[in-house]
Amino acid sequence: EERGISSDLNVTSGNKHSVVLMNIVDSFLKAMNVKLEDVDLVGCGMGPGFFTALRVGIATVKSFAFVLKKKIIGVPSTDLIAMNLPMDGKILVVVYARRDHFYVSLYERKDGTIKRLTPHHFHDRIRLIRYIDDLSKEGNIYLSGSGIPHVMDELKSREKVRILDESAWYGSGMNLNKLVLMYHESGENLYDALSFLPLYVQKPFVILKDEGEVEV
Repeated sequence: EERGISSDLNVTSGNKHSVVLMNIVDSFLKAMNVKLEDVDLVGCGMGPGFFTALRVGIATVKSFAFVLKKKIIGVPSTDLIAMNLPMDGKILVVVYARRDHFYVSLYERKDGTIKRLTPHHFHDRIRLIRYIDDLSKEGNIYLSGSGIPHVMDELKSREKVRILDESAWYGSGMNLNKLVLMYHESGENLYDALSFLPLYVQKPFVILKDEGEVEV
């Protein structure tokens, strides 16, 4: 069959996706005239993100993969956002993690492909601003992600800090599809129903207290 994306659906459901997710999947497959058993591979954003939301989405995908006996491609959620950078350059993805803390990942886009340059980090506001200032000393740095509204006032006057439009702050089904195909071809991020787990970046609360970090 011709390679490409035949359909893309993005739904904003607030914190109620545990209620609507299965109905959305069912309606989408019916609209595409595709049966669940026709699916050959399952892709899923694996975090970092809100714990409950991750568990709901991943539990659903694991169920599909187990019943269908299919493999899962897990895609870091920050990868999906980094794909929104429309030109070559470095982009820092900043995902809000509540209580003035953020999941942070640095990427570089070159010749249409993205590469993560650092591990996923968990920063408070002070460390995040300092990190962005350090990056901007090396040249222009683009920012995207759900954490942007929480730091925009402090960063909008920075000359070399470029904030992407709000439409680029979130991942999309199209980006997920592209990355799933790419990782499948390279053999990366491949899991079965039992081995697929959320990507947790935030440390457990007890460890944070022992290290003298801010409680979250």
